[in-house]
Amino acid sequence: MRKQDWLFPYAYRKVGFVLLVILSLCFVTLQLKPVQAYMDEGRYLHAYDDVLVNIFIIGTIAGLIFVAFSRERQEDEMIQKLRLQALQWSIYVNYFLLAVCSLLFYFLDFVNVLIVNMFTILLVFIIVFRWTVYRIGKDPVA
Repeated sequence: MRKQDWLFPYAYRKVGFVLLVILSLCFVTLQLKPVQAYMDEGRYLHAYDDVLVNIFIIGTIAGLIFVAFSRERQEDEMIQKLRLQALQWSIYVNYFLLAVCSLLFYFLDFVNVLIVNMFTILLVFIIVFRWTVYRIGKDPVA
């Protein structure tokens, strides 16, 4: 019986990077304001801004997932172990940062922390996994 594999094909990593670059450029170009600025002025987000924010969030999450969970060219047991370790470290770091931020930020500032926190697990996972793969690739003895 074949073991279930939930990874995306290798080509999806490039799609994820392209998606992240395009969304980052659009985000910087449009200069979207944080939610707090609208609430401080007593206004609510317009429908246009809501759609742009939702597109940015969903696209960024999709891009990060494509980058994080795409196959390697040589996918073996060692890579799977590195994935598991990187995922474990990303969860540790994510919840440590969340605990620290819960002590430092309150009310709407903490809402902004939670928005950023949506991306933290995937970002830390990608950084840790890529670093360990790079390190193992450079020093095969380790």
